[in-house]
Amino acid sequence: ESPTAPSAVVSRGAVPQAGGGPPVSSDPLPPLSALGATRFLAFGDSITCGTPSSFDVFAFDISCQEPSGYPQLVRGILQNVSPAQAFTVVNEGKPGEWAEQAISSGRFAQVMASLRPQGLLLLEGINDLNNGASISATVNALRQMIELARVYNTTVLVSTMFQTCVSTSP
Repeated sequence: ESPTAPSAVVSRGAVPQAGGGPPVSSDPLPPLSALGATRFLAFGDSITCGTPSSFDVFAFDISCQEPSGYPQLVRGILQNVSPAQAFTVVNEGKPGEWAEQAISSGRFAQVMASLRPQGLLLLEGINDLNNGASISATVNALRQMIELARVYNTTVLVSTMFQTCVSTSP
């Protein structure tokens, strides 16, 4: 019948009090001073590499070397978050590569063994799916990459890009 009063805004570090009293600021965690990982591997296909797509969505340099592709952008973001640290984000994108090829050729295993990254940005699978590979085969290849990365105690972030242009490939 009548509007309720707005509740108190709880900001970072504020602890709500029993009985509805105002929050008391007592942040038990210090502000972030450093990230736990500084060596990252971006592994994938042309999207990681930075080659232009046929849809002109990704207009990056074709060389697969910095400053092309999203890995360079990630490095810049990390540097902004923690400027006192030196971050490495290696771009191991290979245009046209299938996830299954990355496993069967040994390329993924070789890159992991030589770089031993702390974090893996894995963007693979779109070429598999767009070229008739089964979902289970693509998932299996990604699973193998994840399992190998975990052997190296690497944190894995998995991504892929699905077909978004129905007029091109229904």
